Amino acid sequence: MDKKLAKTDFTERYYDYVDTFEFELDPTETLSPLVDKLGGLLEMIFGKERTARGMKEILEPIANSGYTWREDLLTSYYSEFPFTEMLCEVAAYGRYGIFINAENEESEEGIEGKLTKMVETASDFLDQCPLDFWLGDNRPPELENAILLGRGRWNLDHGKPIEVQALALLGGVSLGRMRNMISGKSAVFHAENGRIPAHEALEWLHDRDAFYPSIWRTARPKPDTNWDEVAQPIEDPIFVPETRDGMVFHPGLVRNNHYTVGAKGDEVRIEKFEEALAYLSRMPTPRWRQPGKGKSPSWSLVTGVSWKRMTMPELTLIARSMEAMNALDS
Repeated sequence: MDKKLAKTDFTERYYDYVDTFEFELDPTETLSPLVDKLGGLLEMIFGKERTARGMKEILEPIANSGYTWREDLLTSYYSEFPFTEMLCEVAAYGRYGIFINAENEESEEGIEGKLTKMVETASDFLDQCPLDFWLGDNRPPELENAILLGRGRWNLDHGKPIEVQALALLGGVSLGRMRNMISGKSAVFHAENGRIPAHEALEWLHDRDAFYPSIWRTARPKPDTNWDEVAQPIEDPIFVPETRDGMVFHPGLVRNNHYTVGAKGDEVRIEKFEEALAYLSRMPTPRWRQPGKGKSPSWSLVTGVSWKRMTMPELTLIARSMEAMNALDS
């Protein structure tokens, strides 16, 4: 085992949680399209106008008067509703083995009771979500991963068998590799019905660099911790259109000092990225020009099918990466 991870305390793990939350653990990445689908059904039943009023009321804590209810869904709302905040607590427990809202003097029994109820509630919710049918195979994985991590760790902490997929997440290996480890003559685990005995799973995790052993039974935040300082500021989100194959509109799509956006036959050239993005946001279906692959690629018109939340540093990194690849091809 990576001894550094094994020895990390509550505060260090909380830092890690804050740093990785937006990129790996935010369950609203899955909840947003899920609620969008649910709203679509409500529109079919009750009509768009009535549904719009109802959804704006439901989303009131994060609603913006200038946005539609679907645009409100793009706001990060994990801390605004008790249920979504609970999902984040489950994610932190599953990944880092801590209870992030623990009180300094809270008993082990008290925390265990809360964790048990949260994991059960989250699991029941996941079991009732028609994710396969509504969102398909390429859906954002954050919600399922958060709940699998929480449920898997709870099972291990209580000596119960763990799901294969949950153990793969905890150990930082692919599901395909984990499945290979439970089959054939060289099987590492003795799995039954897709579950691995807790003692075998824990023995294997002991040597995994990606695993944080559970410390929630005894670890508490330091009394003098200033959580306003611990919680690092997160870059303001930027919502950019994304194509079906995962390409996003980014600052590197400049050609002759302009971005080309708009439908075919009605394209416009805009100098500034922010203005080009604003133009795309006003289009019923966002379309823009970007280069294809290979040497001297043609700039083809692509179509955005969804909107993705990112930060400017992330978009800048994509632009630099594209520039580097183009340099290798030239």
